Amino acid sequence: MVLSFGMGSALADRFQHVSVVAHPDAWIKWAQDNKVHPAVLAFIKVKGDFLECNQDFIEKNEMIVPTPRSWERVSDVLRYHDEASGKGTPTNQAALQTEVMGYIGQRVATEFFLTLKEIQNLPDIMVLLKAKGEKQLVMVPDSLTALYGLAYAVRPFINKLEDAQAVMDLFENIVTRPSKNPVNEVRVLAMEMLFERVQQLKLINALMSTPQYQKYHKIVKKVVNL
Repeated sequence: MVLSFGMGSALADRFQHVSVVAHPDAWIKWAQDNKVHPAVLAFIKVKGDFLECNQDFIEKNEMIVPTPRSWERVSDVLRYHDEASGKGTPTNQAALQTEVMGYIGQRVATEFFLTLKEIQNLPDIMVLLKAKGEKQLVMVPDSLTALYGLAYAVRPFINKLEDAQAVMDLFENIVTRPSKNPVNEVRVLAMEMLFERVQQLKLINALMSTPQYQKYHKIVKKVVNL
């Protein structure tokens, strides 16, 4: 049994009290640097209200609620199942859902798995980057969560200059497709992560000489000057 007691005003007056609220964009930045699973990143990007317990959860007196810490644990669970699948052990979907539900609650887990299903419809990234034109577009679902999932998923596949060029070609192709989604915003996000990765690889000067970079730079410059 756990007992808790309210803090009296006399005792409270002896401390400084600061309310800390997790901001989705700030948390996503931290999560990118700490290799949080792309599905979690995409979900919080689209549904930032679910990053942590909010007033709605409090009013419904829910015991299991999402927190930044619990989303990191969900990421660990997803990576464990990904690695197991890569070694030939199929994911037990019921077990996966139970594990995730235990960290973020049934209501949020239901929302999350709908998003995860969309992201899982993405093709193998290496196959996608090698495809061209319309064939490539057919492989990419036109949903906001899938597009954000793709933006976060491609970064680990950038290991040389040609990889970066292929990613830039991919998102250039995607923005040419008619869509109700903010595809240009998704591309900007993907390019920010791409440039960070290229900087790490010390390939930024080489990338700046490529046709892909020159084309994207002209687009950004035009937008800035509007």
